[in-house]
Amino acid sequence: MQKSIFIFLSIIILASCGDDNNQSQHEIKTWENGEVYYHFSDDIAEKEKIRIERVFDEIEDNTKCVYFIKEKNNKSVVIGKSKDGSSCATVGYCKENYIKFKNDATERIIYHEIFHVLGLSHEHQRLDRDDYIKVFYENIIQSEFKNFDITQNHLYDTELFKYDKNSIMHYSTYSFSANGEPTIIFHNTKNVYGLRGKPTIEDYNKLISIYIK
Repeated sequence: MQKSIFIFLSIIILASCGDDNNQSQHEIKTWENGEVYYHFSDDIAEKEKIRIERVFDEIEDNTKCVYFIKEKNNKSVVIGKSKDGSSCATVGYCKENYIKFKNDATERIIYHEIFHVLGLSHEHQRLDRDDYIKVFYENIIQSEFKNFDITQNHLYDTELFKYDKNSIMHYSTYSFSANGEPTIIFHNTKNVYGLRGKPTIEDYNKLISIYIK
């Protein structure tokens, strides 16, 4: 399958929403009372702050149980720029919370990383993922394998939520491809999923299920 260099680079840039940490190696914790404290580092421009805080507002409006509080303290998420051209975030509440955005991060990437901080793991790492997709490890950048491995580390009950191919937490067909070939193929369809710009209703419902007990 031949692809132009331009198309290949475009796909890699669009799919660059990786994560530093192996989600399966630590217990994921929620934010107490759904209150997420945050502050911006000096390298975040004002216009970027506005874009990010608009996403915060959307999440608050659609969950009614998660609240973003702009306050610098020992719990707050540090929102800054990445140095390697990718975007990443800690998953759930932890001792050192952060989100690092690449330059010109899309709205999809902003949502994706914020949902990680709120405690959601990748959709394509669910135990039942092989019923819906096939993962081609031979095409994946080796350092990103951990973000494709199946994990039981999900805060919501996966039996209560159908597998969501359109989830904001799902990688796309060419995410982190090392050779321009697909890393994820969806069964029984030629459609390309994992490119939705906003969360699905199910994404929000998962958050609600873990923050409203």
